[in-house]
Amino acid sequence: MRSKVYGSVACSIHAHQSGIRRAFGRMGLFAAALGCVAPLAAQERVLPLADRGYFDAKISPDGNFVSYQGSGSLRVASITGSNETVAYTAGAGVSYLWEGSGTLLVTTGDKLMRVTRDGATQRQLANLPGQSIQELFGVVASKVYCTRRSGTSTYVSTINLLDGKLQDIITSVPGVTSIDIDASGKTLLLSETVFLFQYSFWRANLDGSGLTTITSSPLTALARNARWLDGDKTLVLENVGPYSTYGGGWQIWRMDGFNGNAAPITWQPRFRRGAPAVSPDGRWIATYELLTTGDVRAVVFPAGGGGEYVLGPGLLASDNKITWAPDSKSVVYTGTTDPKRKGDVRIYDFDRPLYLSPAVQPGTTRLYSFDLANGEVGVVFLGILAAQPITIPGLTGELALDLVAFPPLALASGVNTKVISNFVTPNTPSLIGVELALQGLRLILGQGLKGAWDPPTYVTILP
Repeated sequence: MRSKVYGSVACSIHAHQSGIRRAFGRMGLFAAALGCVAPLAAQERVLPLADRGYFDAKISPDGNFVSYQGSGSLRVASITGSNETVAYTAGAGVSYLWEGSGTLLVTTGDKLMRVTRDGATQRQLANLPGQSIQELFGVVASKVYCTRRSGTSTYVSTINLLDGKLQDIITSVPGVTSIDIDASGKTLLLSETVFLFQYSFWRANLDGSGLTTITSSPLTALARNARWLDGDKTLVLENVGPYSTYGGGWQIWRMDGFNGNAAPITWQPRFRRGAPAVSPDGRWIATYELLTTGDVRAVVFPAGGGGEYVLGPGLLASDNKITWAPDSKSVVYTGTTDPKRKGDVRIYDFDRPLYLSPAVQPGTTRLYSFDLANGEVGVVFLGILAAQPITIPGLTGELALDLVAFPPLALASGVNTKVISNFVTPNTPSLIGVELALQGLRLILGQGLKGAWDPPTYVTILP
């Protein structure tokens, strides 16, 4: 049986984290009154690895292995962190890709190697002395796509995996900083630093032909790290926006892949975001935020913008890279919470992330939803449990949970059931930049009734 529940979601609006903690404390008291157990089982896993400065973690195509660099070596372990092997030792960092679940492609800049994940077999595919290969980006039709340095310019090139031949396919965009290949393997996306404080984006066919600028003129606000979002029609990028009156800063923007029209899909005036990592199914974007403490934290939000799902605590020693598993159900990243450690490899498993999309703006209504797993029979939406006076920038008043229009318990049954509720934002421009926090309590029938809290979802109202 599959059912849906509709209603008006209860939400709490707070200007500071302390207010959020107080609201969540009230929720815990309410859960106890229901006879529910409040703690949430962690979905973040820190792999049991030796203490090293880890970076550049990736998940294998079959999802069974995780690779990472540390102490001058490329290493591979099972997805649980056991049975670690050294796939390749270069004494320094390399650029690498998973070619299949058993092999990886590795470059040190002057050669291209194919290595097995256990390091037992290592074969040189191309000898490239003096070619300065920078980064490997993808493999299509027996060619690996990369950037290479030539003097003061960076070119887009390919290396043939069959004969080892290097070919420069785009040399007329000398300031390339990153490239991306769309999911169909037909279109390239180039990010370019034209000159200091000037940035452009380009598209081209896979062989380098049909090179066309997406931005009609260079952008003067820093923009970089573009990634295809839905085929080759839309891209997302890291950008410093023009909304300084709202405390704007580093944000993730969406841009039309043909005419360059762009708009922000996230808004966190206090935080700086990193390069966007789009999930293989195109539904989610993972990135980092730089906190005012100097730590970073990994976050995920819907590709259409909206609710931000915080994956874990602030991290030290992170390389600010996040990589998705091929099934879009996990991400891997690096960083540690222990100042005595050099680093950790962390995997977050998405059982059922909260979903609030598209982005919230004043005077809009959006859907807030998440799936119920097998055995979960309902959810309690909890916000402010009674009329509580609140004061935030641009808004003074009271919010109350409407128990008549939307009772505290909404029942559903069956696997893959989706609970959907309306999320309404007042039509008040002064709310722009205000952060909202939402959290749900899931109810499970088994040995009695028990509950588990989802991590909160944070939403900042967009201009």
